[in-house]
Amino acid sequence: MVEKIVVVGGGAAGVSAALWARKVNRKAEIIVINREEFPEYSRCGLPYVISQIIPNPKSLIEHPTSWYDKFLRIRLKLNCVAVDGDPDKKILEIKNLKHDKMEKESYDKLIVATGSSPSIPPITGVDKGRVFTLKTINDATRINDVARKSRSAVIVGAGLIGLEVAEALRHLELKVTVVELLPQILPTILDADFARILQSKMEEHGITVLTGKRVEEIMGNENAKGVVVEGEEIPGDFVVVSTGVKPNTDFAQKMGVELGKTGGIKTNEYMETSVEDVFAAGDCVETKYLVTNEPILAAMGTVAVRQGKVAGINAAGGKMTYYGTVLTRTTKLFGYEVASVGLTSQQAEKRDIKAIVGTIRGRTKPEYFPSSKTLYVKILVNSEDGRIIGSQIIGEEGAAIRINVISLALLRKLTIEEFLSLETVYAPPISPVWDPLIVAADSVMRKLEKRKKKT
Repeated sequence: MVEKIVVVGGGAAGVSAALWARKVNRKAEIIVINREEFPEYSRCGLPYVISQIIPNPKSLIEHPTSWYDKFLRIRLKLNCVAVDGDPDKKILEIKNLKHDKMEKESYDKLIVATGSSPSIPPITGVDKGRVFTLKTINDATRINDVARKSRSAVIVGAGLIGLEVAEALRHLELKVTVVELLPQILPTILDADFARILQSKMEEHGITVLTGKRVEEIMGNENAKGVVVEGEEIPGDFVVVSTGVKPNTDFAQKMGVELGKTGGIKTNEYMETSVEDVFAAGDCVETKYLVTNEPILAAMGTVAVRQGKVAGINAAGGKMTYYGTVLTRTTKLFGYEVASVGLTSQQAEKRDIKAIVGTIRGRTKPEYFPSSKTLYVKILVNSEDGRIIGSQIIGEEGAAIRINVISLALLRKLTIEEFLSLETVYAPPISPVWDPLIVAADSVMRKLEKRKKKT
C-alpha cells in the first residue's frame, strides 16, 4: 500500500502528477517540493507579463497554496529543493532555501519532475548585468522592469520563446533585433519557406531579424550595451538569451537514476525510472518521438502534464501508459497563428526519409465571405509508404485547430490516402467546402501517385 508520495518539482509535470495521484489514492500522504516561491503557474504566459498584456504576473498562478492543502490534502513545500537522497532507505535530503537549513523526508514512491534550465551558449560577456533568460515569473518581471526604462533590446535565439519575447518588447515600443545562428527563424518547427512568411510579418512590425549570424560577444562593462555579431556592433540596452533548455538531472543522478542518449532521464512507458519506486516526468525526461521512434527531449508543457498524469497514477497504485509525443506546437506572433507537428523537410532529410511535400495557399472561409483569411498549409508524407510525417500551418486564424487534426493523423499513423477520406464541415461563415487541409492533402496525393507511376 502506497502511504507517502513525494514529488520533487512543482511545475506542470510535478503538480499534474500530484493531482492525479490524489485522484487515484485518497489516503496517501502527498508532498510536492518546489524550489520557487510560487505554486505552479503558466510559464507559457510569461512573455505576456513582459508585454503587460497580463499586467499581474500572479494571475498566472493556477491555484493558491492554500487550495492544495484545503481541497486535496497535498502539502506544498515552497522555496525548497531536493539536494540528495538514498533510494535504499527511501530518504531525501531537502534544503529550505528561505531559511537555509536542511531537513529529511521519507517516501514510499518518488516522482522526479525537476524540469529544465535555460541553455546558455559560450558567448563572451554572457554573465554581464542586463543579460536575461526567461524561465520564471521573477525573470519576466525583471525583464519588464528594465524594458520600461529602455529603448532597445537584442534577442539571441529565434525559437518560440525568443520570438514571443521579441513581440512582447515590440509591444512596449522598443527597437528589437533578433539574432539567430541558424539560417532561419523557428528552425526546429518550420521549413525555410514558411519561416520567410513569418519573418516578413515580423519585419513589417519593425523587428530586425539577422539569421545565419553568430553572436561573438556581449558588449558593455558591468551591464550589457549590445552585442557583436560577426564583427558588427549592434546596440541594445539589454540582452535576452533564448537558445533552448537543458534537462535538470543532477538530483536524479545522485539517486542513481539512469539517463538516456539525449541526457534526459530514461523511463519506460509507465514513467518508471531505472531505480525501483522512482518515477519521472516533464522536461527532465527523455521522450519517445512517435514519428521516428527515437528518443528526444520534448521540453513542452503539453507533454509534461501528460507524463505527470501517468507518473502520478502509477505511483499511486493505478495503471496507465504514456506512449510518446508527435511534437504538436503552436504560438501566435504578430497576428499570425503558427502551428507545427512532426518532421520538417530538413529533419526528414537528416533521417534519410524521402518526403513528398504538398504546400497550398488556401482560405479559412469561402473567398467571397467578408472575414475570409489566407492560410498557408504544408503536409509532408513518407514517399515509401505514403504515411503522414509532418505538417506546418500559418495564418491569421485556423492554424492551431487544424494542426490538431494532423496530430491525430500522426498518432494513428494514417496514410495520405486514408486522411483524404476525412469529412470536414462546411458553412460559409466557418469553413469552405474544401478545407485547406484537404486541398493540401490532395496536392500531396497527386505527387505521390506521379512518383508511383515513374517507379
